[in-house]
Amino acid sequence: MKKSKIPPDELRNRAEQCLAQQPIPGQCHEDASCKLMHELDAYTLELEMQNEELKSAQAENQVALQRYTELYDFAPVGYLTLENTGRVVEINLAGAALLGANRGDIIDRSIVSYLTDRLAFKKYLQQAFLSKDNVIAELGVKRTNGGIIDIHLESRISLDEEGLPAVIHTIMTDISRRKSLERQLQQQRSEMDELIKQQVAIQTAAAIAHDLNQPLAAISAFGEVALRSLNKDDVSAQALERALVGLVEQAQRAGLCLHELLRFLQRGELVIEPINLNGLIEDVITIVRHDKFSCFQPELILQPNLPPVLANSLQVKKVLLNLLYNSLDAIREAGLETTKISIKVYTHAELNMAQVTIQDRGAGLDDEAIKRVFEPFFTTKRNGSGLGLAISRSLIEANGGQLWMDENVETGAIFHFTLPFALLAE
Repeated sequence: MKKSKIPPDELRNRAEQCLAQQPIPGQCHEDASCKLMHELDAYTLELEMQNEELKSAQAENQVALQRYTELYDFAPVGYLTLENTGRVVEINLAGAALLGANRGDIIDRSIVSYLTDRLAFKKYLQQAFLSKDNVIAELGVKRTNGGIIDIHLESRISLDEEGLPAVIHTIMTDISRRKSLERQLQQQRSEMDELIKQQVAIQTAAAIAHDLNQPLAAISAFGEVALRSLNKDDVSAQALERALVGLVEQAQRAGLCLHELLRFLQRGELVIEPINLNGLIEDVITIVRHDKFSCFQPELILQPNLPPVLANSLQVKKVLLNLLYNSLDAIREAGLETTKISIKVYTHAELNMAQVTIQDRGAGLDDEAIKRVFEPFFTTKRNGSGLGLAISRSLIEANGGQLWMDENVETGAIFHFTLPFALLAE
């Protein structure tokens, strides 16, 4: 309660002033009885002044209490005081409204009875009483009307006079709308991922059909030539050999097409997780050096302290391998001695993306090849299937990024791809 603001000496002075202004009845002599009466009157006035001051302080305290009660009860979040058993010691009206019950029915009752996951809350309660810091959790609440809402809990321990854990004070916030939006976004992402997978499958099927159609047609043609040669009286060994060699080459071409497809797509269930992009690039370089390219000379420019990206590590590794192998093949087919390839990692903070750029010093591509380089059946290699870049682009897009090529390059080729940064838990 608010104490008197007037010091005792000040009260005495004010009482003396009041007495001095009052008329004195009769003749007052300077004797003991007169002094006693004066002291009694002054003391009485002091008590009256103190009483007025106490009434004023009490009124101010009442106003402050009412203001505090309104702030506590009608706050936009729920406030709870809990014992270590989960019993509710106190709860404000906002908290009772979240539970969908009257405050009187909640107090002295265990909060666990309102929660969907009792075991998770008991673990949370134990953690809150053992920790000196704020402890948070997200749980479901079963309201008395049968509905379920999502709540965010943040608790902090309160110690008693002996410094021992007494109760925890908890803030309870309704996050149903946010959780609903998260579930909708997750569903939309799942639907989008499924759509992308379907598009990849359709694109892959089209590529297989187109790429296998050519060697199969050639096999059929060479087979007919061989049969006609055998049906002639004068069999030409040279013509028959050419037909059989053609059959073998086209069969190998078809097998290479399927082998490359399986190498890129045989990955099992898609697992998206935070990965260290810099470390993954270094692993890929080690693989390339051990895979017939020991003279490979990468020029690495990595972004230091790069946040983890959210992607499937196997798929990103396959894309990197394909881009590096393409660059090395282009350098080798051009007859160049250098095997230098630049690999750079950038950060696009405004896009929440990491970008990887791969640049070689090969012969490069002409305008027509640049326009068609991502078509699933287009290839500049003698024995290539044309599936590598098409599937690489699909894999990067399935991981939330983009893959593209610079068109205006004087020498060599420059490819870029992006991947989203992993979002940290809020």
